[in-house]
Amino acid sequence: MKLRTVFQAWRRRRDDASRALAREPAADGSGLEDIRRLETELELEAQLHQAVEALNRSERIFRAAFEHAPLGLAIHDGTPGARLLGVNEAYCRIVGAARDELIGTEAGHLTAGDDPHGGFEQIRLTARELGGRLSLVRRHLRSDGKPLDLRVHVSLLEGAPDAADVSAVSVVQDVTELLETRDALAVSETRATLAIENAQIGLWDWDIELDSVFYSDRMLEILGASHANFTQAADWLARLHPDDVEAYQRAQTAHFERRSEHYDCELRVRHADGHYKWVSDRGKVVRWNDAGKPLRIIGTLMDIDTRKRADQALRESEARFRGIFETTRRFIAVLDPDGRHVAVNPVAHAFTGLSAGETRSLYLWEGHWWLDDSDRARVRDGVRRAACGEYVQFEIGQRAADGRIMSTDMSMWPLRGESGEVVRIFAEAHDITSLKDTQAALEDSQRFFRASFENTPVGFAIVVGEGVIVDANNAMCELLRYEKADLIGRSFRQITVHDDPTRPLSAMPDRVKSGNGRAVIEKRYTRGDGVVIQVRSHLVVTAYDAEDQPSEAFLMVEDITERVQRDAALYEAQELAQVTLTSLAEGVIRTDLNGAVTLCNVAAAKLMGMEIADIVDKPIASVLRLLEIGTARALPCPAVSVLASGEPVRIDDFVGLQARGRQRRVVTISCSPLHAMDGKILGTVTVLQDAEKVHALTEALATQAMQEELTGLLNRRGFMRRLEQAVGGAGRHDETLCLLYVDLDRFKVVNDACGHDAGDRLLAEVAHLLRQHARLADTVSRLGGDEFVLLLHDVDEEQALAVANRIVTALNAYRFVHDGRLFVPGASVGLASVLAGTASAAACLAWADAACRAAKREGRDRVCVYRPDAASIVDARLTTGWSYRIQEGLENGYFKLFLQKIVSADGEIFGYEALARFVDSSGEPVGPHMFLSAAKRFDLMTRIDQMIFNQALPLLYGLRVKHRGTPCPYLSVNLGARSIADPLFRNWLIERLSDNLDVAAMLWIEITELEEINWTEEELAFVAMVRSYGVRIYLDDFGTGYNSFDVLKRIAVDGIKIDRSVTSDIVSGPISQALVKAAVSISADMAIDLVAEGIENHATLQFLRRLGVSKFQGYFFHRPEPAAHAIRGGRQGAARTPSVEASPASVARM
Repeated sequence: MKLRTVFQAWRRRRDDASRALAREPAADGSGLEDIRRLETELELEAQLHQAVEALNRSERIFRAAFEHAPLGLAIHDGTPGARLLGVNEAYCRIVGAARDELIGTEAGHLTAGDDPHGGFEQIRLTARELGGRLSLVRRHLRSDGKPLDLRVHVSLLEGAPDAADVSAVSVVQDVTELLETRDALAVSETRATLAIENAQIGLWDWDIELDSVFYSDRMLEILGASHANFTQAADWLARLHPDDVEAYQRAQTAHFERRSEHYDCELRVRHADGHYKWVSDRGKVVRWNDAGKPLRIIGTLMDIDTRKRADQALRESEARFRGIFETTRRFIAVLDPDGRHVAVNPVAHAFTGLSAGETRSLYLWEGHWWLDDSDRARVRDGVRRAACGEYVQFEIGQRAADGRIMSTDMSMWPLRGESGEVVRIFAEAHDITSLKDTQAALEDSQRFFRASFENTPVGFAIVVGEGVIVDANNAMCELLRYEKADLIGRSFRQITVHDDPTRPLSAMPDRVKSGNGRAVIEKRYTRGDGVVIQVRSHLVVTAYDAEDQPSEAFLMVEDITERVQRDAALYEAQELAQVTLTSLAEGVIRTDLNGAVTLCNVAAAKLMGMEIADIVDKPIASVLRLLEIGTARALPCPAVSVLASGEPVRIDDFVGLQARGRQRRVVTISCSPLHAMDGKILGTVTVLQDAEKVHALTEALATQAMQEELTGLLNRRGFMRRLEQAVGGAGRHDETLCLLYVDLDRFKVVNDACGHDAGDRLLAEVAHLLRQHARLADTVSRLGGDEFVLLLHDVDEEQALAVANRIVTALNAYRFVHDGRLFVPGASVGLASVLAGTASAAACLAWADAACRAAKREGRDRVCVYRPDAASIVDARLTTGWSYRIQEGLENGYFKLFLQKIVSADGEIFGYEALARFVDSSGEPVGPHMFLSAAKRFDLMTRIDQMIFNQALPLLYGLRVKHRGTPCPYLSVNLGARSIADPLFRNWLIERLSDNLDVAAMLWIEITELEEINWTEEELAFVAMVRSYGVRIYLDDFGTGYNSFDVLKRIAVDGIKIDRSVTSDIVSGPISQALVKAAVSISADMAIDLVAEGIENHATLQFLRRLGVSKFQGYFFHRPEPAAHAIRGGRQGAARTPSVEASPASVARM
């Protein structure tokens, strides 16, 4: 602008000089000089003109840039107030004022009063110190009064000639929103930091590109880790629970692929102490690369272990409540505070006869089951009180849907919400009709007791504490010669003779405790008239205190003075005579106090192989030499032990008696002390019984239990014992064993074409053939049917395969001849090696069985070696997979109860035995011969037993209803060793019996698998507890095991069942006949029941009747049928009367 002004002035001056020269040229020639100077100036003018044009172009560009710049621009003069010389449109828009309002205005007039910076002069000074430039944020006021935060960049223009010149340029940017956002972000970050710290949340920052992770102290505290060993993502992954790794990777991948806004996952992480805890892990990618891959993710970790475990506990609590709600026998309803039904359990639905829809929203007092309006009013008042927070309980009558009226105990209590208000009412009622009846009966019983107590001729008294009399009848007062008033409050100890051994207080508790609350004591009393009498006191404890000590007892006293005096004179003679007379049939030896023999009868001398004279006066230990059978180890003389302890000794097992010379006899022995009248030991009496025959019979029974009668081979039980011993020894002795499982291919052809006798002969001949191919060290067994197995010792697989091939060749070459017909039975053989460390004997047998099945599938008449991964083996194992079918049957209710009647010889029904059958969707029942072995092998018997009892108990109610007014048949259920040994099953059955006490007496339990029961204290207590509920206990399969008789000595039973294996050959088998005779004798002597099962023909029935059996079970009377059919068709005397035309014994047994 100045340059243009100078140029214009110079041009005017040049024009003026040219015109003056033209009018008056100079005389001295100076005019030419002026002309040349003007020409020079013209050249300069041309250059100056070009400069002016360039300046104009620059000014236009500057003006355009100034006006259209997006930032506010202002030009200030050099005055102290820095007045505005020019502003652009952006500046006007920012400060909210027009251009003409701003031009000439001082910069300070636009600044807010709280601006921290001074006037513009101070800013100009600061800018000079910084080299002419300064950037700062100033607080401005718009024209409408709104404050603004402006970032101002000031540039000074030095060398301005005066104040009116341009001295500075300001570039202005509105940063109000930016600063507000930054402040808000700072506040938000502060709040987030406080929230995270207060919420105990851990932070993590994962730089994916560098594979480095920052973990906050709180996160490391949650994990129990430190910064030193927790720096990479792999450290985190290593701590994840194996089951949660996949979920973690799936959630992370979904976020990394932008399919989810956040990464969010609940995981289990291993703490430093080794346990896993639940955490909530959440994060978000904050930086991506150009290819869309995540570079950095930040997240938080929250400890939710307590919440997760609380949730689990809540779910379990809800499940327990639902279980109680659904299964309890009490009526339960959940009401809203107004008394409307919200939920009702199944028992209540059955009682009212209403569905869930019909009861919903029905007020409790509106139900039809209340007896009258007064009861409804009581219920309504109870609901009101419960809604106010009160616990309510009262007795009230109710009418069931079937019309029965019962007394119930009604309870209501409030359920409160989190704020303490009542949100629900829990109402419960249970039937106390029986209790009320019992109370009435108790009152009648008490009246009867009082009448009997007062009028009986026997002395009765009620005592408390230390024998203090609180009540006594007239007979007691007469016996003791006291008035009742004098007797009440007196202690029996006060009237007991001082030197009586029962007088001390310590004498009574021990006797009562040993007698389970009962004691019978003979003692001496001093009557009221001073006479000493001998009495017998019968004491029964009727109450105990908090310390389980007797607090009340009932005492019956009888005067035995005359009898004691009479018996004392005869006591020693009777004692000697009784012992001697009762022992005459056995060997009897009496000793004195020093152990010398004083008496020996002929039977004892005969057993000992000595003369009586050589025995008497000798120490009994020198003439009575006992040995342990089997080891020949010397046993101590029992008489010596009796003399030392004063307690009788009975050796339950058979013992050997060393007779004179080298002869030995098998005997049983017992020895008892012989007492004088004052209790002192006079000597001993030893009784010897000749047990040769019984021992031989017992050994035969033991052999029979382990040996298969038809072939003479070991049976399944014997073989499994032998195999278990071999498998256990293989690991200790590094021995290789092999199993050969032999299954005849065409046995059924012979059995069906020629009959069972021919089939039995074929099996015996095959057994003989197999023995020929086995060494003495090997074991040959018949498992059942046409299945045999060989256990080969100390052979490798190649050697065993050679034996197996020889067996197949031999059986293919073997010809069975019957009635002129030839048969080739053939065989398939499965081979399995038994190596050290094999899981179990059952597993080894299953392998060989599977290989045999595979051989049959491959065409029979061949050997197949067990290979776990072979297709044929896998297929064979699948076909024998009864374990899966059993589990499916248990889940889908395929197991059904079939019943078989237990009757008299004339067909009168005494009861039914419950038998399990597998009935799947095909509808065909399958007997236990198909699934029982698998059930035992895979430990499924307990679940099957539970299923049987669950079906049997409801049947008892049906039987009771059907036979109301007539004797009701019982229902017998089998119970095996595995269930008896299972504490959970024992507790479950006791609970089920306690819930069904009214029909428990109709239930009989047959204990099976006696050989497998250990009879621990817990198992014995369980059987006793079951009997206490009225359930009768039977021993099943009696006669098949060697310990059947031993079990009779260990538990109290109500009956025994003779096994079908005994009755099947009763007509021709002498051992079976002896067993049945023994069972009949035991039944009579012990007063227990006896049932013979497996009766399939008339001859068997008649033979058993002649032996004394009166209860029977078998196909001859009744084939098992579905429970509903059996009960519907069965009634007392409804079983068909047996006849000669009954089904033959060849019917397949189940």
